[in-house]
Amino acid sequence: MKKLFIIVAVTMCCQVSFGQLKVTPNGNVGIGNNNPLQKLQVDTGSILLRGMGGNLFFANGAPSCLTWGIEYTDGACYGDAPGLNFWRPWTAAPCEHNYRNYVLFLHDRGNVGIGRIPSAGYALDVRGISRVPTLKFFSDERLKTEIRPIDLNETANLYLLQGNFYKKTLPAVIENFTCSSDVKPSVSENPAIEILEYGYLAQELEAFFPNLVSIDDEGYYSVDYIGLIPITIEAVKEQKSTLDNQQQEVTQLQTEFARYIDSIEQHRLEIETLQQIVMFQEMDLGELRNDINMLWNEVMELRFDLNRCCEGKGLLRGDTLYKDTSISKNPIFDKSALYQNTPNPFNANTQISYYLPTTVQTAYLYIYSLNGIQQKSYFLTQRGAQAITIYASELPAGMYLYTLVVDNEIIDSKRMILTK
Repeated sequence: MKKLFIIVAVTMCCQVSFGQLKVTPNGNVGIGNNNPLQKLQVDTGSILLRGMGGNLFFANGAPSCLTWGIEYTDGACYGDAPGLNFWRPWTAAPCEHNYRNYVLFLHDRGNVGIGRIPSAGYALDVRGISRVPTLKFFSDERLKTEIRPIDLNETANLYLLQGNFYKKTLPAVIENFTCSSDVKPSVSENPAIEILEYGYLAQELEAFFPNLVSIDDEGYYSVDYIGLIPITIEAVKEQKSTLDNQQQEVTQLQTEFARYIDSIEQHRLEIETLQQIVMFQEMDLGELRNDINMLWNEVMELRFDLNRCCEGKGLLRGDTLYKDTSISKNPIFDKSALYQNTPNPFNANTQISYYLPTTVQTAYLYIYSLNGIQQKSYFLTQRGAQAITIYASELPAGMYLYTLVVDNEIIDSKRMILTK
């Protein structure tokens, strides 16, 4: 009876065990499942790996060729960095691969490292070159406080920065894994990375823009180059405003310069006119002296004629019977003469007086502008003392020369000024 009870108890235990763990004829193992479809299938349950060095390995080819490993550590083996490490295990030849640690590291504090243990200040810390199709930043106004415009002194600091071209080297990652027998100690699983780039030295940038520089757990500096964009744009806007003001000043100076040129040209013409007036005045003074001398001679000749008249055969002055046959030989009546117009200057009309002896064959009066262009011509038919009226409507305002030409000989020239 006792033996029968023992046999029944053992049979019941085996049935319970086989009810929790099922091994099929093809080798699949099911936990909580009687018909596993995979080599290991767990239903409605969890798998717990306890203790340090608990690894989940993936092999390719021979069972000893481990290509991937997932291991959790409490930090004792990874520089006081507890977390889940996705890595490439070390194996012996011929199963060696591109062995590398920290391919992906999920830190216990929630940040992620790719190619390295993530620094505490970064949710995602990548060692190497990253590429994304686009990158956007939270910039909603509702997320921001203490908003102020960028100060001009901050934009001025841009001109104090020195841009550089350099080679940046990221050192190799070397770790000693003392807690796992699956790794080789002192092996550089992440080699050094060298990058050629343009940029600023973070230590120099920190002196001017400290908010754009951060320092990680290992003391390395990082720069927020995106943060330089608004400062640069404000500097460009400031430069544009300065250029616009300068352009406005240049335009104003050009306008004033053109006005000064016009004024200088006007003054030059006035100076030339004054020079011509002075020249003609000097000519008029010489002509006036000659006219005075001629008048003096004529007065003396008239006095001589009067004296002769009074001495002639008992005739009295004013006697109609007196006839002096020498008058035709008097130089006063033998010479053509041109006189100054009156009034001068004029703005309505003026008269030009002249004298032509009876012996003159042809006589013309010409009016010229100061540049020598003929403006008017008059054919003089009357002899003796005559005058021509010039009307202001016939000529534009300006200074003119008028000349008397008798029998193809220039007798005299005078100037006249017309104002309007």
